[in-house]
Amino acid sequence: MTKFFVKWWTDTSRVPDAPQEAMQRVMKRLEMVKADLTSGKLKEWGTFNGLNGYGIIEGTEQDVLSTMLKYMQTILYEVYPILSADDAIAVMMKAAKAMQA
Repeated sequence: MTKFFVKWWTDTSRVPDAPQEAMQRVMKRLEMVKADLTSGKLKEWGTFNGLNGYGIIEGTEQDVLSTMLKYMQTILYEVYPILSADDAIAVMMKAAKAMQA
């Protein structure tokens, strides 16, 4: 199964001006994150400065999309497939073999 690195950041143009409403939205989003971590949809999640962060999702492109759709109201993100060290070695070996042919 493929792992995906998700880099996310808050779309500050969509954050409500009222601090209490903004905090309620953040707390709701964090509850969704906790649920996704508990269910295993998210393998890892972290934030820095409260407005940006990352996640690790394991699955298919469809799994990533279905997980990320619910966060799209105020979150922007980039998604990158990632390889383990063993997978990267296998790719390099294959490339080296192809270059020798």
